[in-house]
Amino acid sequence: MIDNYVNNPKSPKFYVKKYLDSIKKELENKIVLDIPAGNGATTEILMENGAKVEPYDLFPEYFMLKNIECKRADIFDKIPVINNYADMVICQEGIEHFSDQLKTFKEFNRVLKANAKLLITTPSCSNLAISCLKVNRQN
Repeated sequence: MIDNYVNNPKSPKFYVKKYLDSIKKELENKIVLDIPAGNGATTEILMENGAKVEPYDLFPEYFMLKNIECKRADIFDKIPVINNYADMVICQEGIEHFSDQLKTFKEFNRVLKANAKLLITTPSCSNLAISCLKVNRQN
């Protein structure tokens, strides 16, 4: 594993791996877009589960997996695939960085086949609020 967070129950990556491992049969030979792909941890999990993964990121230079290319993509321009292309899109810890989520969802809808899956994770606002509260109390 290129990212130790997939083994940490306090990390969302731990639960994403657990879920992806549980649907391994569904993933076999399916086209999955990993956007933003980050360092490649999720791409690696998807590949281990037999998916045909296509990683995209605004900063592909941070992608660490060898033997697979992470292509540059700016979701506001367009994900560089045809309509109704993917069986699944995974957007892990990325949606909160897009300034226009509605446009993002429309783009995901464009690239997904009928009955495809969209998996999105984002930091928990309640945890962020608690963290901010703790910081304020320390000041």
